[in-house]
Amino acid sequence: MSDLPDTNGEVAREWIQHARTYYSMAIGAQGMAGNKVAVRSLVSAAVMAIKAVYIGHETYFPRTHDTKELIDGCPDRSIYLLLDGYPTEFIEEFSLNYLAPYIRERPVPDNEFATCRGFAEQVLSWASAAVETLSGG
Repeated sequence: MSDLPDTNGEVAREWIQHARTYYSMAIGAQGMAGNKVAVRSLVSAAVMAIKAVYIGHETYFPRTHDTKELIDGCPDRSIYLLLDGYPTEFIEEFSLNYLAPYIRERPVPDNEFATCRGFAEQVLSWASAAVETLSGG
C-alpha cells in the first residue's frame, strides 16, 4: 500500500458530486422550456458520473458527451448491467439530447423526460457505488 493520498479517488468523488448537482438541476428545470434544458442536464449528470468511474480506475476518458462511446470504453464492465431494458437506440438518442436546447425543434414529452431521468438516476447510482468501492469508501 502506498502512503500517497488517494488523489484519483478524491477527484472521482468530486465528479460524482458534480453529477449529482446536474441531476438536481434537471429536476428543478423539469417542465420549463419544453424540458430541453432539463434533459440536457440529465445527460451531463450521466456523462460526469461515467467519467468519474474512469477517473477512479485511473483511465483516460474520451472528451465527449456521447454516453454510448463512454459506456463502450468504460473500464468497469458492470456498467452493462444498467443497459438491460434500454435499447441501443435509446442510448444513442440520450447522447444526442445533450444538444437538445440547440437542435431539438419540439419539446421533450414528459414520458420521454421520465425515461431519461430514470436512466440518468441509474447511471449515477451505479457510478457512485463503483467509485466508493474503488476508493475503499
